[in-house]
Amino acid sequence: MDADALGSGARRRGPGTDRGPFRVRRIDLPDDRAARREILSIGCDPAALPWLLPKARLLVLRIEAVPAFAANLLKQEALAVGADAVVHRGSCTLTVDRSDVLLLATPGQTQSILKKLRVQVPTLKAVGASLEAFLQEAAAGRERVFRAGSRVFPIGERTWIMGILNATPDSFSDGGRFAGVEEAVRHALRMERDGADIVDVGGESTRPGHRPVGAEEEMDRVLPVIRAIRKESGVAVSIDTSKAEVARAALAEGAAIVNDVWGLKRDPGLAAVVAATGAGLVVMHNRGTEAGATEARAAAPSAPPEDLLSAVRTSLQESLDLAAAAGIPDDAVAVDPGIGFGVSPEDSMRMIDGLDAVRALGRPVLIGPSRKSFIGKVLDLPVERRLLGTAAAVAYGIARGADFVRVHDVAEMREVVRLADAIRAAGRSERAAP
Repeated sequence: MDADALGSGARRRGPGTDRGPFRVRRIDLPDDRAARREILSIGCDPAALPWLLPKARLLVLRIEAVPAFAANLLKQEALAVGADAVVHRGSCTLTVDRSDVLLLATPGQTQSILKKLRVQVPTLKAVGASLEAFLQEAAAGRERVFRAGSRVFPIGERTWIMGILNATPDSFSDGGRFAGVEEAVRHALRMERDGADIVDVGGESTRPGHRPVGAEEEMDRVLPVIRAIRKESGVAVSIDTSKAEVARAALAEGAAIVNDVWGLKRDPGLAAVVAATGAGLVVMHNRGTEAGATEARAAAPSAPPEDLLSAVRTSLQESLDLAAAAGIPDDAVAVDPGIGFGVSPEDSMRMIDGLDAVRALGRPVLIGPSRKSFIGKVLDLPVERRLLGTAAAVAYGIARGADFVRVHDVAEMREVVRLADAIRAAGRSERAAP
């Protein structure tokens, strides 16, 4: 039986030690729907939801890959102080080797649990040490940011805008309009004036059925553009590529971010380039954009929402593991669910609605709904008339937790972002009031 059959919170025994350290993440659960999804992702019995959902409104910490016997003991220690811990239902019968643990406790209960773990068996001592280290770091007020070289983007204060610059002849929305260097740079400067925080330069189309291009051709398209933008402007530049050779050259010309639509899974050398240069990285979940892939998936039945979001999160976690193995710092990586990439229009909308599942990875979230086909399907509009549909998707995405939005129409989307941010901030102030 594989891990997918057991549930995403179940783990096979890996090469590491049972004495930690264990990875701990703070989980934001803004509503019962998000809490339900996170609890079920552990693999617990759904019949327990009525008792667990009220507790999920407390401090929620996710501890990854705890040995099954220790997960059971941790649950007992939590129950003993009036808290709870969600574990995979196979833990009690030891039919899984490991389980993620969702600790549901008040801050006071958490401290009581930590005190008890200090005198427990070595594995639980290691769990306790990992928890304490995480909480101490959080108490120190560690700033939540996305780092890209010398640039720092604070996360949670506002939504950042990434403007799209396609230096290609065949992009789905504006192919050929900015293929010349002068036109491309003029458009980049216009996006900066309109409010873009980042300009994302791409030299290879990722539209369904696109024609792949070699690294030399891609560099011929993007390097003169990046060079000219950096000469004329201080705006942050992102290179939209999956090739290590292209990324290395673009970063040398002044790009600060690598936006990889294949999540480090296409070119094994790309992660090392990002690590060596200190660049920021966006990893995307991608279910295929080559000729025939999107059509085949569109013809197939849509996956149940829980299965889809579990697959997205699993894929992104694999990309995060590749980044960590290469030595890329956690705060230099953002995640993108891959709206429109090899999925049906219905699944694209489910991704936006289910962003809390992606946020649970603990990284900044980028979405790119701009002018996508799901908007065209719902509104029955061609690509050039999808501005208002894009605005709706961007606003809803921000409400569901997006930190970055990748868009074509920067001036219009800046107004959408500002208002969505203001509404979200007002809601936070209301909830924080005594």
